Amino acid sequence: MDFSHITAALAQLWSFSHAQCDTVLQSRHIEIENVYFPNKAGWARDGVYSGFLWITGWLAVIAASLLVSWRRQDRSAKVLRLILPLALLFAFFLLWVQLQGMAHYVDICRRQL
Repeated sequence: MDFSHITAALAQLWSFSHAQCDTVLQSRHIEIENVYFPNKAGWARDGVYSGFLWITGWLAVIAASLLVSWRRQDRSAKVLRLILPLALLFAFFLLWVQLQGMAHYVDICRRQL
């Protein structure tokens, strides 16, 4: 999935009824990797928005920690300056995977509805 497809799909994310889509996906037992799990209950079933919010929150925490480590001068801050950029890259990778899952969710919901 390329970036233009992801942005086009995410632009359509709010243009359809998620309740109808979730009902159709659950009744047909359609699982969308990283985003929708019909066999789970409650908030764990639909991770379209919660997954994005969790990853965005982790990106903010890691970025803030990285800024704090650059302001400090002790030895542990030097170690954090090496580890936190790697964690930041991993979080951006997870964000990319989440965005791909969200775009796939939109594509499937458009087809099913």
